[in-house]
Amino acid sequence: MLVDVVEMYKRGQRLERGTLASVPAYRGVLSLTPDRPGRDPRDRNPPLLAGLCRPEGMSWVLPPLDKARVVRINPRGMLIKGRQELQSTRSSRNSEWFDQAWWVRVVAPAANAAALEFEDVQPVHLAN
Repeated sequence: MLVDVVEMYKRGQRLERGTLASVPAYRGVLSLTPDRPGRDPRDRNPPLLAGLCRPEGMSWVLPPLDKARVVRINPRGMLIKGRQELQSTRSSRNSEWFDQAWWVRVVAPAANAAALEFEDVQPVHLAN
């Protein structure tokens, strides 16, 4: 599904409402999957891995969200929260984890969305 994503946190700090209006939206293909590193196959409601891939390839537009949960869906979009790993600027081997939330708006028109194959749809577990 082609979407625009706005990051609502910067290095774990929530951006203020006025600031969010000027934050750039990133366009890509949204992926939500329970197949993530360290997944316990016995878990019936596993956290998701949320990713935003470039439409023309398989590289990430943004670092993915681990332990992601869809916490809100409404006619304007959906809110996904999770943990994002950011590489340290001091060393490529070090990274830090931060809370992150994505506001996601669908870009594809309804006609294109209806053309999705059943296999393309992953089950989504809503957070309580």
